[in-house]
Amino acid sequence: MNTTRKMANQLTALVLCVAGVLTASADETWLGGSGSFLDKTMWSGGAVPISGDIATIGDGEALLDDSTMATQTIAELRVGTNQLTKGAFILANGALKANYIRQGFGNGSWGDITQSNGLIQITSTWSDPALGIGHYPTNGVVAGTTSTYYMAGGTFDNGTGGNVHVGRYGNGHLVQTGGSILTHQCWFSIGRFATGVGVYDLSGGLYYDDNALAGGRSVIVGEEGKGTLNVSGTGRFQTNGGLLLGNGGATLSGNGEIYVRFIGDRSGDSAARLAVNGGTIGTFGAGVYENFLPALTGGVTIGNNGVTFDITDANAVTVAAALLAADGADAGSLTKKGT
Repeated sequence: MNTTRKMANQLTALVLCVAGVLTASADETWLGGSGSFLDKTMWSGGAVPISGDIATIGDGEALLDDSTMATQTIAELRVGTNQLTKGAFILANGALKANYIRQGFGNGSWGDITQSNGLIQITSTWSDPALGIGHYPTNGVVAGTTSTYYMAGGTFDNGTGGNVHVGRYGNGHLVQTGGSILTHQCWFSIGRFATGVGVYDLSGGLYYDDNALAGGRSVIVGEEGKGTLNVSGTGRFQTNGGLLLGNGGATLSGNGEIYVRFIGDRSGDSAARLAVNGGTIGTFGAGVYENFLPALTGGVTIGNNGVTFDITDANAVTVAAALLAADGADAGSLTKKGT
């Protein structure tokens, strides 16, 4: 081999080596305090997290406010990983895409996400969970610590799949006053495992699961832990699957709406209950169950504001559950919409 060719080969190898170094990803940890997610000086490696990075916010607040609505793509977002401190991610404008999002990712930790606009989207083809709010237990390190996702506007989308757990092993709270939460082919669990405590307060905006799988998948309230679903105000809860009530149950009030294929009792759980004081319960999706609302172990109560049953999407449905007046209430009115 002549000298010129040998030197060229060595130079090529050097260039490839340098290129590999430049494109390698490294996990990034927030250094604490409040600042811009796009400020590289706030991250441990001196760089804004990129595709392939795990972005960890164990302490402090990272704000993503990009008026250009550019997309930030990372491997994973972990919010709240340190004991006795809280991490927070705030999305005002822009888009964040990640394979996984974990809130409270460490024993005794908790973390909050606040979204007022923009897009948060899961990019993995499948993950369990894609979004974990209250991922790990607090283990009594800080009594009552709860990881919360505040949704006031914008969109959360679980992409091509992946489960959502509100209160996985720890305490999780999903508070939605606006915007849209969109899931697809998803098991949505509120109070997933035995130590998990989950609450979903939906007072505005839309939760929608298109659940294209045959037979659909259900939203489970109180699966192995304790869960509560509260739909009120102008919130609309809509799924092509069912709503299964276990340890905790659901409430409907105001002008809230629940549209599902069926409402059921999970495993005969004595705490499975539905308390209604206004709002609409409607049929939705292909293959609405004829036995739309069977008897629930914990009962169905109706307050003074009554309830509207919208069966426009179904030929005929049966409400087998006994509808009882809530404590202190007269018998609320029942209104049927559709034929």
